[in-house]
Amino acid sequence: YFVLREVKFSISRQPLEYDNIKNKIKLKRLHQIIKIPEEIIMTNKEKALELIGTFVSGDTVKAKELFAEDYIQHNTAISDGLSGLGAALEAMAKQGIQMVYNKTHFVLADGDYAFAVSEGTFGKTPTSYYDLFRVENGKIAEHWDVMETIADETTWQNQNGKF
Repeated sequence: YFVLREVKFSISRQPLEYDNIKNKIKLKRLHQIIKIPEEIIMTNKEKALELIGTFVSGDTVKAKELFAEDYIQHNTAISDGLSGLGAALEAMAKQGIQMVYNKTHFVLADGDYAFAVSEGTFGKTPTSYYDLFRVENGKIAEHWDVMETIADETTWQNQNGKF
């Protein structure tokens, strides 16, 4: 058998709106086509956006509700579980480092995964955030991330921008 995926989406330079991204995912096994319901994909996008929203608002109570009990963290600087995440954020705060999300440009979802591209600051330095979440039973079960400093516009070799 083989897997065939068709993912269609459009991205604008405006903040994400749920109806501007449409994913159609089809899994083809022999002559059977299985469709992943749009509501599952949207739920995973919504979970990712909701979690990033707690980063913006500082709502740690809501953030804790969004994570699975056995949350797995793939950032090698942070331990697994909510206690590991909490300890890392506390250590950063003690050093005066803030991780700020200002804008989420888009979120893509495929099955249990949601990928968010955002920008903000890390320690007052302009930063791009790439977060991949795996959602299980309505909770964030796993997280991968990459952060990159956004270069000063005067050093850009083109005017396309980071996003």
